Amino acid sequence: MKNFFRKKLFTKRTLVSLTILAFMFFGLRFSSPIRAASVTWIGGNGDWETGSNWSGGIVPGPDDDVVIDLSVTVQINGTTTINSLTLGKSDNSVNATLNFNYDAVSSGALIIDEGSVTIYANTITSTPSITHTAGTTAVVGTVCIDVQSGSFTLNSSTLISVSGKGYRYSEGDGQGTDVVTNSTGGGGGGYGGEGGDGAGSVAGGGAYGDVDMPLDLGSGGGNASGYYGGNGGGSVYLVVEGELALDGSIESDGLNGAGSQYSYRNAGGGSGGSVYIDAGVISGGGTIYARGGNGYDGSYSDGGSGSGGRIAIYFDMYTFLGSALANTGTATHNNYRGAAGTIYLKDNVETYGDLVIDNNNLASTSKSTLQVETDFTCKTIMLRNRGRYGIPNGSNFTVNTSID
Repeated sequence: MKNFFRKKLFTKRTLVSLTILAFMFFGLRFSSPIRAASVTWIGGNGDWETGSNWSGGIVPGPDDDVVIDLSVTVQINGTTTINSLTLGKSDNSVNATLNFNYDAVSSGALIIDEGSVTIYANTITSTPSITHTAGTTAVVGTVCIDVQSGSFTLNSSTLISVSGKGYRYSEGDGQGTDVVTNSTGGGGGGYGGEGGDGAGSVAGGGAYGDVDMPLDLGSGGGNASGYYGGNGGGSVYLVVEGELALDGSIESDGLNGAGSQYSYRNAGGGSGGSVYIDAGVISGGGTIYARGGNGYDGSYSDGGSGSGGRIAIYFDMYTFLGSALANTGTATHNNYRGAAGTIYLKDNVETYGDLVIDNNNLASTSKSTLQVETDFTCKTIMLRNRGRYGIPNGSNFTVNTSID
């Protein structure tokens, strides 16, 4: 899928090259090449598309190196192309946030044409450097960045976070079940696996979506008479032609269910969301999370925990020393815990990738990472730290090499 954006790029650049050759053939002269201009954000919180927010009074375009180095939140509302992006300051002294206020996966990415992306940490308030508008009953925002020739650097303590930006409580394809009866708990949201059941055998949400192409939002946990279930995690999609140097964090966690210690009804956690990465080289020691939210643990009622989300990582070279987790959230008892989500790792020269099911030692009595596809093939499968994989009747699961 790395070639999804690149096919567009190849077509565009091929046409440009042919046009230039045609002009050269007919003897027309060209001026010197256009040099990239530096365009800096000078406004307060506001929209990317408003010219007065930028130095020079013009919205940046494909030849511009964009710098956002103020403590502001910049809303980007549609696909655009720039040359490079620097977000924050190297001394980590500002809180610059870029918020995707549209569904960039479906409607078009933020395209970095020739340059690179560098993100510095928001260490003053630990706010995310990149996020998207939260979903409600439908998709509102997703993060999608296409670096077509350069690199993407997330420095230490940098945070791309869409945690809780998926479907809200009691919404989504894997929504947990609501409750109104005493001594019951809302079901946990499902996505990469099954959500945990709440107290009283209240059903958690089911699994959905793709292992190898995770694009969906996580689902919300079930409500419980005035206490809201946790929202699901959001969606991050990164394509990087060069190196993704990840020393910060990419997080798409579900949120915890709400409740009260002595309530007879407590809410379920939201499921983790999705993270898709395709890069030439993946390096660094950061973290990638799509973890489920906790079910509320009360004295008389427990909500189910949300399942893990889905992570897929494609690469030409993998030297990443950090961690990737898509486990369920916590719950006091095993029977209230959900299943792990999926982590799919694929070398771009291989036909199939490696599937990892890791529940971070959070054992579940009955929930599995249930296969959604009718037919699925991987190179290897690794079940670890209480991870379980379920294959429904009528479905086919093929391991091309080995089972570890």
